[in-house]
Amino acid sequence: MKSKKGGALTALSLRRMQEIHRRLKSGARYSCTQLASDMEVSERTIMRDIAFLRDRFQAPIPPPPLPLGYFYEDLDWEFPSDIQLDEGEFFAFMVAQKVIQGMGADSPFARTLQACLKKLSRHLAGRLPVRTEDLFHRGYDFDMGPLRQVDPEVLQEVDRALARKAPVDLVYHSLHRGLERNRRVVEPYVLRNFRGDWYLVGFCRKANALRTFALSRIESCQVLSNQTFRPRSDFDPEKHFENSLGIFASGDPGPCRIWFSEQASRWILERRWHDSQRCERLEDGSIELILDVGPTLEVIRWVLAHGADARPLSPPSLVEEVRRHVQAMSARLNEG
Repeated sequence: MKSKKGGALTALSLRRMQEIHRRLKSGARYSCTQLASDMEVSERTIMRDIAFLRDRFQAPIPPPPLPLGYFYEDLDWEFPSDIQLDEGEFFAFMVAQKVIQGMGADSPFARTLQACLKKLSRHLAGRLPVRTEDLFHRGYDFDMGPLRQVDPEVLQEVDRALARKAPVDLVYHSLHRGLERNRRVVEPYVLRNFRGDWYLVGFCRKANALRTFALSRIESCQVLSNQTFRPRSDFDPEKHFENSLGIFASGDPGPCRIWFSEQASRWILERRWHDSQRCERLEDGSIELILDVGPTLEVIRWVLAHGADARPLSPPSLVEEVRRHVQAMSARLNEG
């Protein structure tokens, strides 16, 4: 980029402009003399930098004279970065923003990503072959389904703990203990979003074992910043989840073999349920799906969701658990 007089915009002048931007962004006013003194340059240099900011970067600095000093008329304005996006890249980012919005207006990242997208659209104004407004109004909609609400402060605390390798002191509502609250100190290993819901896998000092916590059931969370921990050397996030159909890992890697009717098989085969997925087609059009996953509650509920179009074949523990659930459901139906 060239300066107004044809000279090159140097890294040093760019850093000065970024510093001027940082100061004016605060809402304060600065005189040319004050800026020149603080940055150890001449007033003429500051005036040239201000003119470049206003004329080339469209910074919201009123033209002189400014007897009370330079200031921003719009404090939302951001200094242009070197990010270069084409229409496709910006559209992909916009779609990601819509996906996050689909998690709900109160989801932890919805507002932050919306603000980020607005900054990008201002920065790219006039540089795309289409107007950013047209991209925003394309008919794309995402519904993530019923999601658990997570307190943004809880997510931020967990993120801080992960970055600092510090344990967290949390109050948790266990799924299997009703409204009972229990306090735990957890060493966070990995934060995982599965189908829109947030989970924390970490070493629970109370249980002296790895545990998975739903962030939506964390009532309060505080980083123990005066402590640090070293993750277990045998923990690998990819290996931890490789035998899972969802979020909960099992020590039994399977395989699970499940029969699906011809009608259900078309829907089943349209999706990739697990990396280990393989299928055997039967003469009547039905299939047997094999997954190298443990027979967790997630697998049981997944089989039950298909009703009479699915039947577990192995392992025996999966067959027995599905049978037990079906019998309990039948008993409940007959109660009325």
